[in-house]
Amino acid sequence: YISTLLPQLSNIYFDVVIRSIVMAVLYLGSVWFFNLSEEINGIIKWVVKRIKN
Repeated sequence: YISTLLPQLSNIYFDVVIRSIVMAVLYLGSVWFFNLSEEINGIIKWVVKRIKN
């Protein structure tokens, strides 16, 4: 449902990439926010720490 809220792009390949990135960010963000998996939370914290440094 969320992907239908995004406008369709003229290039189908670019459209698929953008929609996939948006869905992955929303999914991983919700997993991190609700602490559903300690392993995934650890990976996300590690990535965020690497980006900050």
